[in-house]
Parts: sequence; C-alpha cells; structure tokens
Amino acid sequence: MSFGTALRAWRTRRALSQEGLAHAAGTVARHVSRLETGRARPSAPMVRALAAALRVPPDGVTDLLLAAGHAPGPTTPPPAPGPALLDAVRRVLDAHDPTPAFALDAAWRVVAHNAAAGRLLAGLDPAALVGRHVLRIALHPGGLVRYAVDDAPWAAVLLARAAEQVAAVPSRPLADELARWAPTTAPGVADVGVPMRLRVPGGDLTLLAVGTRFAVPDDPAAAGLTIETLLPADAATRGALARAAASAVPAPVV
Repeated sequence: MSFGTALRAWRTRRALSQEGLAHAAGTVARHVSRLETGRARPSAPMVRALAAALRVPPDGVTDLLLAAGHAPGPTTPPPAPGPALLDAVRRVLDAHDPTPAFALDAAWRVVAHNAAAGRLLAGLDPAALVGRHVLRIALHPGGLVRYAVDDAPWAAVLLARAAEQVAAVPSRPLADELARWAPTTAPGVADVGVPMRLRVPGGDLTLLAVGTRFAVPDDPAAAGLTIETLLPADAATRGALARAAASAVPAPVV
C-alpha cells in the first residue's frame, strides 16, 4: 500500500477532513492533498506529525514510515531553531500579551516566552525551573500545580499532549520526563475545555491551554516547535492578566 493510500485510509477512519488533519499536524491542507495523491513525499518528522494527529498506534507508524521510504529506527532530534525562526517565534509570543505564551522545543523545553508568561512564573520554586522543562514547570510540587485550586485535571491533558509530541517528533529527554511523571496521569481525560484553575498572588485565574505548531511543511526546526498559549477563560481572568501587564514589575526570564 502506498503512503498516500494509507494516509487517506487513516484519515477516513478518524473521520477527519484534509483541513482538520492539516491543522492538527501543523501543516496545510494542500500539502495533505499532495501527500494523499502521491505528488509529494513526506519527511520522517511529517509522517510522525500526521500519525500523532491520527492517533496511529506504534506498529501503524512504522508501516507509514516504511511506505514513505523512511527507516523506522531512532532518529536524530530536529535542529535548534535559527535566529530568523526564533525572531518570528518571539514576535508571535509578544503578540499574545497580556496572555501567557511559551515556545517549546521538541523536548518540551521553553526556548522563549513572553512577558505575561514570565509574570506567571515569577513566584515558582527555582527547582521547578531547572532545565526550563515545561512538565517540570507545571507539575513539580513547587511549580504551577502549587497554585491549583482543584485536583488539576489539566495535568493529565498536558501529559497526553506531551506523549503526542513524542510520537510526532521523537525525543529521548521528553520520553524520560514523561516516564517520570506518568504515575500522575488520569486516563480518559479529553483535551477540550479542561481549564487550568490557579490562585496566584495577583488573583484567581482560569486558563485554557492551546498548543499550536507552525505550518511549515518539512522544516525540521519548525516541526519541533510548539507554541503553548494559556488563554483567559473568563472576564475576571482577562482583567487580572491586564492588571498584571499594567504593573511596573519586570517579568523574569526563565
């Protein structure tokens, strides 16, 4: 079976349009169409991104890689983003102020964040910031979970999304971090509408985490990047974020 035929079969099985699959995989519908018709050949990172979006099991991922002409064995991590890409990322992050936004690499380390994110992290235990790893920042006892006003159902969502990133862009550091935090997961939690409720020094916040990728097909550096935005879920949170932005306290850098 050709890669295009297999991809179309998985997309049909998951009841996704080409547009829906493209959005979930961080590419564009035209590229998905060209892949399905055999007019384009995907890179290995793109195969994994599509497989993660389609929730393809490991043996199915291997079949897709082989159909696309790639060895399914260990792959090297994507290259670090260059200055031009980082500049574009920072402009995207700054445009979200006063909403906290982070840029994460393939191992889910914070490579950049905006001022709003810096203010959110200002009161965390320094131990939670070691290595700038987002799972540690969120789930370390001195991390964001210390501010949770409930049993933090968003923690399971975060871990599930990190697992999807491992499937899309294999990362030994991220896999190791997932193994460390895996006992805290709660199976069956959907990642739609799960709020992050935090009681921070500036007031109560209700945030919704949204992860996006750059629509740059077959660019290994861009494929490994995720923009994580914590959107305000209500007017009170929007007001609290705006008041924090208006304050004169400088935001720390992670």
